[in-house]
Amino acid sequence: KVSYSAFYGCSNLESISLPNCSYIEAGAFQYCYSLKSISIPNAITVSSSVFFYCSSLSNIDMPKTQKLGEYAFYTCSNLENASIPLASNILTRTFEMCSSLSKFICENATNIYPYVFSRCNNLSELYLYTNSIIKLNNSNVFTSTPMVDSSYLGYYGSIYVPNDLLDSYKSATN
Repeated sequence: KVSYSAFYGCSNLESISLPNCSYIEAGAFQYCYSLKSISIPNAITVSSSVFFYCSSLSNIDMPKTQKLGEYAFYTCSNLENASIPLASNILTRTFEMCSSLSKFICENATNIYPYVFSRCNNLSELYLYTNSIIKLNNSNVFTSTPMVDSSYLGYYGSIYVPNDLLDSYKSATN
């Protein structure tokens, strides 16, 4: 476990490897501006604002994370790819202002909350491989992203879903 605000403001911290950590409390790495890479392969819970303003963070792969708190990666402006296959709820503003985020992969999501991808200017690939249609809890999920105008999907970005759910997604509201 990494405690609340444990590394808050450690501006010279460049990488993290916590192979046995399963729980990260709120704000643990908040304002670690130089943090470029993280390896937390066994983290089950990543609380709110854990990587808030970690502007050098470029890629994350959290294969066992099931719970991801609000603002977890807020303003991680160099984050390009995010893979969180087991997360079921992507909470409010989790990736907001991740201006370099282009690809997001989630295989277990059931809910995506407001402003999750707001102001992710480069978001072009969203992989949602769940067995049921994902609930968007607000129409502001894609505010200020290339995907905001669904009539241009494919040109400005693509959302990939299982073939057997394609018609359900096409007819879904919100």
